[in-house]
Amino acid sequence: MRLRASSKPPNCDFKDVGSSILMSKKKMDCFKRIYTWGGYVIIPILREYPFFICFFLLIGYEALGNLHGQIIASQPIEPWSSCIGRILLIILWDYLFTAVIYVLKKRWIKILLYVFTFSLFFLQLFLNKIFGLNICPYVLVLLNETTSSESSDFIRTFVLTRKTLLIFFIIILCIVFSFLVERFRIDMYGFIKKCHLLNVLSLSFVIIFFSGAYFSKTYAQLLRCQTSDDIATWVINDFCQPHDALSYLIYAFKGYSVSSDDSKHAVQAVEKMDRNNTITNTDSLNVVLVIGESYIKSHAHIYGYSLPTTPTLDEEKEKGRLVPFSNVVSPYAYTNRSLHNMLCCNCICDGEHWYDAPYFPAVFKSAGYNVYFWDNQKNDSKMHAVGVALNSLLYSPEIIKLSYTSTNDHATKYDMDLIRDFSKKIRLKNKRNLIIFHLMGQHFDQAERFPHTSGFMRFKSSDIHINGRKFLVTFKN
Repeated sequence: MRLRASSKPPNCDFKDVGSSILMSKKKMDCFKRIYTWGGYVIIPILREYPFFICFFLLIGYEALGNLHGQIIASQPIEPWSSCIGRILLIILWDYLFTAVIYVLKKRWIKILLYVFTFSLFFLQLFLNKIFGLNICPYVLVLLNETTSSESSDFIRTFVLTRKTLLIFFIIILCIVFSFLVERFRIDMYGFIKKCHLLNVLSLSFVIIFFSGAYFSKTYAQLLRCQTSDDIATWVINDFCQPHDALSYLIYAFKGYSVSSDDSKHAVQAVEKMDRNNTITNTDSLNVVLVIGESYIKSHAHIYGYSLPTTPTLDEEKEKGRLVPFSNVVSPYAYTNRSLHNMLCCNCICDGEHWYDAPYFPAVFKSAGYNVYFWDNQKNDSKMHAVGVALNSLLYSPEIIKLSYTSTNDHATKYDMDLIRDFSKKIRLKNKRNLIIFHLMGQHFDQAERFPHTSGFMRFKSSDIHINGRKFLVTFKN
């Protein structure tokens, strides 16, 4: 039997094959176009690489330092995503500024952005090395309240110091370096293209760019903040806290704007409150409020803990001069929100905001009390996010005038020294007084919160039978 050759393979449709080839070709063409277009993405960086390098190093030096610390640390200091996210945010900003220079091709725009970069770097470096601060809302408050005579005193005091002169020297070196790189630049674009790396680098940068865009949602979260409490919560909880001068600047302006609004509301609430407060009892009364922070009730002997960690409170309780409450719960785990709602007359259960209710020390003062506020976080709060929220209430000039008879000038090393400072400076002459002590408490680092003498070093690691002994010993002492 003779078999006849078939003109086409069995079960094969040439139409389907042709369509498949056409589709594959279209996909290939699409990928080729993307690959070609991707080559244009990195051109601004290659053409303006001196500015790109300058901005990246000067604006992001702190984030780069944090990343270096994370790499050499034996254990991760913080999540890697945060460290990498900060670098990606700097690259994102850097690319946007560099693209502006490349697209507009205006010499004055490049000079302006160089001046902005160096100015921002100088401001952050100066604040950090001279005062231990970052660019923050507190700095804007100081600038707003500083008079011309105070500015002159400031310049005479700080500008000609050794540290400041060193900062100026660093700035001059950076300017000279940038000038030389601009003056003797090489054709980076031609070199990369010649090495056939243009498209590869571009596609890699596209991934970096979109990753940075993802982390940039932190700015959207910041701009949505409506109150100073929201600002402090953003800084504490945000998934990627930016550590660069430009992000600090954005945070400073937003925080200053929001805290100013909160302060105005709080002052209005005090000014509108009923001032017909009278005291019917002619007897004298001293009210003392002690606000201790970062304290764990379950580790206090007065609340049933096995080790004698509260000897003074135990003694006061035995003499009948102290009643420990067992059903008081802080509404929040953060300092700013807890204190705002503790010191104002709002009701959280009714959905009332702290800044819409009177500040209760002002109520006491309007009723004839002398009000004393001694704060051991007065200096520390300027350097942290919670200071934005707290200072808008505690140290607003109008609130000080309406609420306090006197406040402390500065914080002390230990909380007991704060009490001694009050006892030394204040003599209670009025029959009625409200005295508020805001302590540092057991905030980190706990080992720095008490004198390392025999009177305080009562517990050893052998007294504690769980993990984390070293930390707990300092906490309990």
